[in-house]
Amino acid sequence: MTGEYFRQVSIYLFRTFNLDGYRFDDTNTIITRCTGGWQFLGMIRNALRMAAAAEGKAWPYCVAENSGTSPWDVSNPGYGVMDGQWGIDEVYRIRDASYDSWTAGSDHSASLKTEMDNPPYFGRPSSRPSASENRTTW
Repeated sequence: MTGEYFRQVSIYLFRTFNLDGYRFDDTNTIITRCTGGWQFLGMIRNALRMAAAAEGKAWPYCVAENSGTSPWDVSNPGYGVMDGQWGIDEVYRIRDASYDSWTAGSDHSASLKTEMDNPPYFGRPSSRPSASENRTTW
């Protein structure tokens, strides 16, 4: 019953406000602590896709707040239930790399760049292309 409520609300918001995307916070908790959490996220995304297709609109983008180190890659194109993900752990690393206004010349961005560049995962659309992709521009 709760799932049906969220399905209807999501579709209502999509139609009423012409939304082009949804962000689902703390999907790790939804998946690991809620019975049927993975199926719930998939059900919402599928309902939104069906509603968009019925109205001739583009599918709304469903993004999950999910750590890239989580064993559940919710945006994996092969089996995921979301279209993308962003890692909350990266937010804290960005904070750590911010300029320290109390220490002149303090800059911790190099270590953050190294950490965020390796390894790339599905939730990171900005990860560098492999050599086999032969991209010449970003």
